[in-house]
Formats: sequence, C-alpha cells, structure tokens
Amino acid sequence: MLSNVSVCVVSGLGNCIAPMFLSEIAPFNYRGAFGTLHQLFITLGILLASVFGIPQLLGSSQFIDRYIIGL
Repeated sequence: MLSNVSVCVVSGLGNCIAPMFLSEIAPFNYRGAFGTLHQLFITLGILLASVFGIPQLLGSSQFIDRYIIGL
C-alpha cells in the first residue's frame, strides 16, 4: 500500500516538474511546444496502453501482459 502511494506521488511530481524543466531549458520560441508535446506524448502512451489492453485485439493474456509492461 505504501509503495503504491509513493509511486503515485513520484509520478505526479515528475509529470508536473518535467514540463516546467523543459520550458526552462527550451529556446524562447519553442517553450509552448515543448510543454504541449510532453502532455501529448503522455496522453498517447495512456491511449496505447489502453488499446493494447483489449483482449480481442492481441489475443491471450500472457501476450498482452508482456507488451503492456514494455510500454
């Protein structure tokens, strides 16, 4: 239980700090794009993990688990 809470907190902090850091080191013209692309890639990763989790798409449970963990 404690490990789940700590993983959630660290993931949330990383998701907030990474775009801030990227916007600080990016050139002035690209600051908005770097923050937007970070969030876009997070969203695409969640979408791909959800799609790969559909049993009808990839077949057996063992096959699905192997590729979802790889994402």
